[in-house]
Amino acid sequence: MTETQLDVFSHLVERKGGVVLREEFRPWQPRKAEPDRRHPVDTVVSELRKLLPKEVAIKTVWGRGYRLSNSVPVTEVAGISVPRAVQARIIGLDRMNIHTLQSLRASIEKYEEVLREGPDADAYANLAMCYINEGHVGFCRDFPQRTILKARALLDEALRHYPHFSSVYALRGLTHLIFDYDWKRAESGIADALQLNEDDEYAHVIAAHMEVSRGNFDLGLTHARRAAELDWRSPMTVFTAPWMLVFSGRAGEAINEAERAIKDFDPFAVGHIICGYAWESNGMPEQAITEYKRSLDIAPFPDAFASLGHASAIAGDKRAARSYLAKLQTFEGIAYVSGYLEALVYVGLGDHPHALEALERSYQEKCDWLIYLKVEPRWQPLRHEKRFQSLLRKVGL
Repeated sequence: MTETQLDVFSHLVERKGGVVLREEFRPWQPRKAEPDRRHPVDTVVSELRKLLPKEVAIKTVWGRGYRLSNSVPVTEVAGISVPRAVQARIIGLDRMNIHTLQSLRASIEKYEEVLREGPDADAYANLAMCYINEGHVGFCRDFPQRTILKARALLDEALRHYPHFSSVYALRGLTHLIFDYDWKRAESGIADALQLNEDDEYAHVIAAHMEVSRGNFDLGLTHARRAAELDWRSPMTVFTAPWMLVFSGRAGEAINEAERAIKDFDPFAVGHIICGYAWESNGMPEQAITEYKRSLDIAPFPDAFASLGHASAIAGDKRAARSYLAKLQTFEGIAYVSGYLEALVYVGLGDHPHALEALERSYQEKCDWLIYLKVEPRWQPLRHEKRFQSLLRKVGL
């Protein structure tokens, strides 16, 4: 390839199946619109089509630009000569996939380092996801009122540089879902993302959570499985399907899929927690306790203590349940203890007033997991309560 051909092809590869507008291609920036003249990228794309094998197809998006066919997966490989910013981006993704409290902080530092060097589409998307996770009830590292605002500011900056980057729209939709409980705007963000790139893994993961949460189980699971196909290197993405199977009332399938995924990704603490969810929803709290304890052997999570408290209470050991509640409430290294997690222990103990009080507090905290109220099997004892039904309405369910 010539230098210009390589630059155009690289730009298409970097977008990973997303659309690159004619005016965005780097060799001709900035270039004023000349509607009566053919854009020079059209000629370069014609040349590339003759050079590339048939399976590496460049698709025309009429009136807009071009995209790389989704039939070929794009994988980034770190060589010895890659720039420091690229190294940092790859390390950031590796840390992100470990999915612990410590690795989350390391991932944030790496992505912030990348962006200090200049705009980077993947760094914007993944750093925004890291910020969202900081306030996520599974981490509780910071308050959602801060982390979501940071994520939104970053996504706005990303859109100024990459106005047609699909993941940004999906993640913006996620913030509307888990912070504002605005299902329409969340749905719109996901639709925009999938229109730009039908194989955006973030869009499919977020769609899986959204659809399953409101009871559209088959559609949600379809999205979860597609995300796992697209992002098979990410354990959290792969474990989305068994987690959503729990919410769909298909505990047996959830156990099988979670245990299969654990074989691929162990040690992965969150995988054992999700496996514990599946055992609990299958009426086997003792097996769930084993999985939750295995997760703590790998990495500590507030959710593991809450789930241990719930499962212990269901198994009849209320003393152990209260001890896990105490450990949750004194967990070090987090900014707050979510009322959602405390409520899990209280509902296991049969203490419905305290469970409802804690859940209502989690609404004030802008707790993201409240979107699961309708489908989380552990809330079954509260479903007849008026306060619970009122909370369902508040979160749009």
